[in-house]
Amino acid sequence: VKDFQLTLTKLMSLLFCASLCEVAKTEHESFEILDISGMDSDSLRYLSGKGQKREIIMQWIQQMIVDNTRSGLIDIAPPILSRVWQELSIGVVHFNNARKLTDVPFPFPFAQMVFIMLIFFSCVPLPMICAAYLSAVAGPCYCFICASVLWSIHYIAIEIEIPYGNTANALPLAEIQNNFNQSLTCFLHERTQTAPSFEFVRSDRAESVGLVR
Repeated sequence: VKDFQLTLTKLMSLLFCASLCEVAKTEHESFEILDISGMDSDSLRYLSGKGQKREIIMQWIQQMIVDNTRSGLIDIAPPILSRVWQELSIGVVHFNNARKLTDVPFPFPFAQMVFIMLIFFSCVPLPMICAAYLSAVAGPCYCFICASVLWSIHYIAIEIEIPYGNTANALPLAEIQNNFNQSLTCFLHERTQTAPSFEFVRSDRAESVGLVR
């Protein structure tokens, strides 16, 4: 059982890392994984030479669950075991939704039209508005504020178009990977896998069960 838990935990960490690498598509980003020492070196060598790392690791996890179910190591009811397959499939769906932000770019013609219209708005209507003001200070200030607001919204949209990367406004993928590894490590702890015991102490009062703050 311990070997199965350790192998599954390491594969889950490796799967999460492969998913982040596929979504981020950054060459300089490195993610930490749990120690994979002891795993089959031929399988790891095969994995490193393939581009479909996420699909291969997912297949390993599913095959390992099937094999251990047949051997009787995983002795749980089928309805409960089916939740494992459902959670894995839900994870694949969420991954594909996240990858859409990377694989499907913002329409280039629409982006160019927005850029041209901003230039037109900065060069043509704003000087006309400036000329409508009799004050030499209020007109230019109003034009500058209007143009700055629109250009700021445009550049903010460009910055957050793809939330994966190494920029300051990108998601902290490395931190997300580390938190996931810590959660996996916590699940392996003996105290986490052991439910706490409880001894009911009978009380003379009717309010024997209450809230403890």
